[in-house]
Amino acid sequence: MALVVALRGVRRPQSCLNVTFLGVAARQRQSRRCRHLHLHQPRGVGGPRHVNPGGGCVVALRTGLGAHGTGIAPAAARVDQTKGGVDPQPDRPRRGGRQERAGDIRYLAEISYDGSEYAGFQLQPEPVRTVQLVLERALCQFLKVSRDRLGVQAASRTDAGVHARQQYVEFYSPRDLGAAKFCHCVNSMLPEDVAVHSLERIDYGGFNVRYSAGKLYSYDIHTDSRKDCFLSRYRKVLATRKPLDVDRMQVTCDLFVGEHDFRLLSASDPGQGSTVRRVFAVEVVEIDRGLRILVHGKGFLHKMVRNIVGVLLAVGEGHLSPEDVAALLQADDEGVRERRIKTRFKVAEGKGLCLQRVFLGRPHDDDYLL
Repeated sequence: MALVVALRGVRRPQSCLNVTFLGVAARQRQSRRCRHLHLHQPRGVGGPRHVNPGGGCVVALRTGLGAHGTGIAPAAARVDQTKGGVDPQPDRPRRGGRQERAGDIRYLAEISYDGSEYAGFQLQPEPVRTVQLVLERALCQFLKVSRDRLGVQAASRTDAGVHARQQYVEFYSPRDLGAAKFCHCVNSMLPEDVAVHSLERIDYGGFNVRYSAGKLYSYDIHTDSRKDCFLSRYRKVLATRKPLDVDRMQVTCDLFVGEHDFRLLSASDPGQGSTVRRVFAVEVVEIDRGLRILVHGKGFLHKMVRNIVGVLLAVGEGHLSPEDVAALLQADDEGVRERRIKTRFKVAEGKGLCLQRVFLGRPHDDDYLL
């Protein structure tokens, strides 16, 4: 918190400024650039932590990816940047590109996170907590550089409440890094719900983590009548206990496969680029006390996967038919019928969604040809 403090009865140099205190106006002796003396009160790194004793996100029975632990830690203390000093914990995003420095080395880190307490991955104009914000704070603190020099990019910009079992982040470092030391030190600086797993140097040209060969998302649904407080953070709980028609949902899954215009099944602005996307596979599988919807595609529009899940749930509950879904995918524009169809399903909430895997498509990867 910034506190306006008055200096009363203290003899100050001529270069100092008088300060306003308790409504008493003081005269200005120097430039008008600074009117108050601000003291930053750092936030402590201590305090209570919320820990999930259930062991975390249960999201990978079919894909062979294990569960991960979770916990929410408060934001670390701020360090003020003055007179050219380094701020290892930037408070809010700053606009502009990366500061180019000769000799900087590009690295690729694999991370995972429980997105329950975050407003998505990407930095936001508002001072809200995002995964990128806490990650950049740790990187700045470890590398002793400003965030403008990092140039952080991610394979997927997940929404608020969305988890990631495998996410890749690209950044620049002013020095050579050892993977083991990097992971150990940065993990000690991160909150418990964000983890770094591996690090490798990018020494091959033409690679950009944003343009991966594909992504696999999963969405978990709790269908058991018994409430489970350990799964409620990671599964959507159905409002009705009526059994879903899984066979009907499976038939609808095939309609999404291939290249389609998903303009009516996303929150993206058509004026910002093409809304045609290629989906490799959509499948509904059974898991313990629930269902999992798997969506594998080349790339996705904003809220596209959550719209697909919402449509499949509406089909399973009998509110939509496969013919209705085909009409949404084939429509050139949103007409009367399409608007009526869209009122019969809701976009699925973020907490059931998890980025399970990113297929980077590098020449030495097994998934290069995907």
